[in-house]
Amino acid sequence: MTSTDEIFDIVIVGCGPAGMAAAIGLQAVSQLKFIVLEARNRVGGRVSTDTTTFGINTPIDLGAQWLHHYRPENPLRPSIKNVQQQQFHRIQQFNLSGIALTATSNLLEQQY
Repeated sequence: MTSTDEIFDIVIVGCGPAGMAAAIGLQAVSQLKFIVLEARNRVGGRVSTDTTTFGINTPIDLGAQWLHHYRPENPLRPSIKNVQQQQFHRIQQFNLSGIALTATSNLLEQQY
């Protein structure tokens, strides 16, 4: 745990996408002093990559799946210019055992 006696104009609570967007926006206002606080030992908020739950070696991304309100005024938009051309729309459904369902699967039988 880190502590400081500094005084800040703004305290951003949480380093998820909204907190990061706020920090990016505040960097342009050089006269304001701000700090980002995060309770977890990682950034990203609900966004997380899970590699253990399903017992497979394939990482599963949890939390945010896409960028909402993708308008020019969105502060995160400039941050993703490098991946802007990579848009994927594939959806794969899995049963509760982590087995992929096919287009011909009986969802009721394979749900559990």
